[in-house]
Amino acid sequence: MSLPAGLSVATATLALDQALKAWARLGGMAENGYAPLTDFGGLGLGATLVYNPGIVFGMVLPDADRRLLVIVLAATIASVVLVRMIRSRRIVLNLARGAVVGGALSNLVDRVRVGAVVDYLVVHTGAQVRLVFNLADVAIIGGALLLFGAAAAYALASGRTA
Repeated sequence: MSLPAGLSVATATLALDQALKAWARLGGMAENGYAPLTDFGGLGLGATLVYNPGIVFGMVLPDADRRLLVIVLAATIASVVLVRMIRSRRIVLNLARGAVVGGALSNLVDRVRVGAVVDYLVVHTGAQVRLVFNLADVAIIGGALLLFGAAAAYALASGRTA
């Protein structure tokens, strides 16, 4: 039961993120343009189109020739997490792993197909952009946080220390 749940999360994350990226790329959104979505008292969320050759949340790599390294690293991490998901019977861990795998695969598809990750969401304060990201980034970070939290809870419950 836990493996199908994890694979479902991975598949849904991959499909939804790729659909949103297609909407951003093909839906007429101007590159580095901006469309406001909502505002929370000075902290805004908007839509944009950015081709990010760097890492998560718009962090730029120091050397453009490291694209292959990032592709290999992302594929390796997704593979290791997928193997752990196959071997696990814990549903919460597999849901988290599914989010990580789906997000990593979606960004990997972009790197191979477009040469950069397609980001389409922006968080800003006033006129200053703070973060540019996509659903895959949120899934990777959220899944990783859930994995760390579950590991810490397991360690506390079993009396183990690091």
